[in-house]
Amino acid sequence: MDGPFGSLQFWQFSEIFFRSQTGDRSAELNEGEIMKIRYKVLGLTAICGMSVWGADSLLDHLLFYDTSFFNLQSPVFLGLDFYIWGLWFISFLIFGLFVSSATVKRKKAEKELKRFEQELKRMEKALRESEGRFKAISSSPYDAILMLNDEGNICYWNKTAEKVFGYPASEALGQECHIFLAPKRFHQAYRKGFERFKHTGQGAVVGRRIELVAIRKDKGEFPIELSVSAIKLEGKWNAVGMIRDITDRKLMEKELKESEEKFRNLVLTVPGCIYSVTPRGNLLYMSEAIRSILGYSPKKLRRDRNLWIRLIHEDDRKELLPKVERLLKKGEPYVHEFRMRRKDGTFVWIKDRANAILNDDRKPVKITGVLFDITEGKRAEEELKRSEERFRSLLTNIPDVTWTSDQNGNRVFISPNVERIYGYTPEEICKQGDRLWFGRIHPDHVKDVKAAYRNLFEKGEQFDIEYKIRRKDGQWIWVHDRAVASYQKDGVLYVDGIFADITARKLVEEELRNYRFHLEEMVKERTAELSRANANLEREIGDRKRAEEQLRQSEEWLSTTLRSIGDGVIASDTKGHVTFMNFVAETLTGWASQKAKGKPIKEVFKIVNENTGEPMEIPVTRVLREGIIVSLANHTLLLREDGATIPIDDSAAPIKHKDGKIIGVILVFRDVSDRRKAEKEREKLIAELKEALAKVKTLKGLIPICAHCKKIRDDRGYWNQIEEYIKEHSEADFSHGICPECARKL
Repeated sequence: MDGPFGSLQFWQFSEIFFRSQTGDRSAELNEGEIMKIRYKVLGLTAICGMSVWGADSLLDHLLFYDTSFFNLQSPVFLGLDFYIWGLWFISFLIFGLFVSSATVKRKKAEKELKRFEQELKRMEKALRESEGRFKAISSSPYDAILMLNDEGNICYWNKTAEKVFGYPASEALGQECHIFLAPKRFHQAYRKGFERFKHTGQGAVVGRRIELVAIRKDKGEFPIELSVSAIKLEGKWNAVGMIRDITDRKLMEKELKESEEKFRNLVLTVPGCIYSVTPRGNLLYMSEAIRSILGYSPKKLRRDRNLWIRLIHEDDRKELLPKVERLLKKGEPYVHEFRMRRKDGTFVWIKDRANAILNDDRKPVKITGVLFDITEGKRAEEELKRSEERFRSLLTNIPDVTWTSDQNGNRVFISPNVERIYGYTPEEICKQGDRLWFGRIHPDHVKDVKAAYRNLFEKGEQFDIEYKIRRKDGQWIWVHDRAVASYQKDGVLYVDGIFADITARKLVEEELRNYRFHLEEMVKERTAELSRANANLEREIGDRKRAEEQLRQSEEWLSTTLRSIGDGVIASDTKGHVTFMNFVAETLTGWASQKAKGKPIKEVFKIVNENTGEPMEIPVTRVLREGIIVSLANHTLLLREDGATIPIDDSAAPIKHKDGKIIGVILVFRDVSDRRKAEKEREKLIAELKEALAKVKTLKGLIPICAHCKKIRDDRGYWNQIEEYIKEHSEADFSHGICPECARKL
């Protein structure tokens, strides 16, 4: 065909122009937009074609039919119609524009192609890296990796899966996963969930990590951890699962749970608060026991880091905090006792045992410790100290000395008041063994003392003996030493005893013996005189013998009383309340120790003046007021609880602390009833003897008596019968009888 529309170049040109207009967007345009561009291209191409066709016809005419055209002077050339020249110019202009636009589009397309090639290379590289990562993940020795197609069949099975489940890949591939690996009791639930996954790519396990139960080839069940991801391939949902055998982890978790349970039971059992902190001082853990100790919850102490420091007593921080700092920095453990303020404001004593857990570089990584409430223990210690002080003061102030010795006579303890009696200090006595005991006993007594002491251990007999011993200054003193029974401690036999200085009592007994001897001598003299004076004074002599017997019995009774005498002891605190009473005090006052304890001493120990009956101030009050040793005045009566009265002697002394402060009073008193009675009887006996002697004296000298009638003349010159005379001048009485000689005469 001739013409522009029959030319092949026309259609090629129109196609090139179309592509230059649409570029790479042709796939994105709809039919309407494409048709608009097509019509535009056809219109412009038609114009260009017509222009090219007209120019082509003109050239053909000039070249083949009119050669004069190329002659510049040709009128044809000069007279060419302006229209043709203009049409030709416009055609070439339009063609140039189209060619230029196509060139720009081509360069842009080449640039896009180059960018596409680079992106393709990057994607290939990323794909290779992804394939490498997949291979690394799929070859993991810990996780079994499975891939399921849209039917739930296994299409990928890595080496770890073979080890975990026991199936090689040849047996696992193509199997329905849920039927193949899950226990039968879960099959229905698995199938129902997979149906939903096939259509939506979603499920209860997708995108999560859960723990399930699976079956090995040997049909044994074991726990697994499963994580599932959904992948859409060719429009169908596939699943990739990562499975890990957690059998060991479950065992470890079980052991950990048991361990935690044991730890929890230990924490609840330990009578203290367990805690752990970081080296920076941040609290990691603190047991609930802290509530009972301080009243604060662990959460409160964890929130407020400085609260712990603020609760420590100000006086204890200076000593404690350096130890804590050394523990946090160097790991030096410590055990320290300090005070802390409870939530209610009171203070408690805390014993803190802290230790550090060190790393390989010997640096602390964690601090652990236990806090114990030792408040009661501290109170018991203080009470024990006060009790020891009272006991020590009691031992120091009572008149008797307490001691403890072993089987060989070595003193292991002796009360401090021994120095006042014996002259030696307790340290000297305990250091030198039995040399200051058996070695200083009087030679006349040492054999008996050793025998009695040996029988105490060997036969269980009571040790109760009086003997003389030499003081440090060389003076001999009498002691009454007593012990009841021995006991064993650490394989050694010991005995506790008590001895008292009875030198004064022995002196009294010696005086009584001397007085008795002197009295006997006097009686003998008087008896001889009476014998010579008149044989009829036998009755008086008999009375005198009875008096002597009574005196001897009185002296014997007094000696026994003095030998067995005991002192009553009452101790009180600074408020005058009874804290201690011994058995003698209970007996004298009529008060039981338990009943009297804690009562005011003036209620238990009531005294009055013996002569006036007026109440008297008890010595304890004066001791507390003046701080001196006070003794009772004479003629003091003790009012017993039952209303009876007992004459007593007593003394009271302050119990002083080592710093000189009075912490109580010790009252020592004794029943002097027997002494008073003995004194009265002795005075009465002496008076009777004096009176008897005075009457005997009236019979001394020359008595005028009738040689015939035997009458006696008195001082007034009257003659009296001898019976009347003797009766008047003595206490003798007569009974009349007849002697044998007179009877014969009659």
